[in-house]
Amino acid sequence: MLLEYAWTHSKSNFQITLLLVKLYSYIGCGSLAMRAYQRLKSKQIQLDTLSFTVLNRISSLHPHSFSHHPEDSASPLTEPIEHLIDQQKYYAIGSKQMTKNIYGSFQEGSYNSIFQITEALETLNRSVASISSVIESGRILRLLLPNRPLTAKLCGHNILSELDASF
Repeated sequence: MLLEYAWTHSKSNFQITLLLVKLYSYIGCGSLAMRAYQRLKSKQIQLDTLSFTVLNRISSLHPHSFSHHPEDSASPLTEPIEHLIDQQKYYAIGSKQMTKNIYGSFQEGSYNSIFQITEALETLNRSVASISSVIESGRILRLLLPNRPLTAKLCGHNILSELDASF
């Protein structure tokens, strides 16, 4: 494929990688989409913005584990559920950190930043990607573990309960 060839000559070009993720998702090649998604090496807020390109329908594309390509030096996560759990951890840690930042801003008397942090926290908690990660986690777990009862923590429903509390 032409885009794969282009990626081998310009591995730091995230736009080529993002095009590969979208293309593989559109044609239904879930394992290739996940492999290309790992090349993006998304961290923190990027998990919220970029994960939606592949993880929002991963339960129907490729819910089971996939293998790494020898050329990829991406993350060691080999299952989509691991990516979703990692994304949900980001939301939990981000929420706790922002709450600490609000308290610190209040102590320092920086009241303007309190409103900005609160707004960012609300945006993060109401993110489509956070809700999508919970839905996809549940779908994947029902497909892979059909006889196992699903717990709220296992599926990420704690994110949804925090969202309900914010309304």
